[in-house]
Amino acid sequence: MPDRTFRSPDDFNTQLDDWLPIANSRVVRRIGGRPIDLVSVDTAAVVVGGVHPVAGRLEVRRDPAESGEEPLG
Repeated sequence: MPDRTFRSPDDFNTQLDDWLPIANSRVVRRIGGRPIDLVSVDTAAVVVGGVHPVAGRLEVRRDPAESGEEPLG
């Protein structure tokens, strides 16, 4: 919320409550709709439990020709 000042946390919440319905009802070209209409789409795409990290070692091999280095051996 640019160019706004807040007297307290309660004032911030009040201004935010006034601003969110306006912001969420605007059609955003980049996302192809209104943010309020796309909340269910975003919620459905959330991975339950999050993404688990890969355990163990990761081995990376580079091709010396791609990096411009001389091959060993």
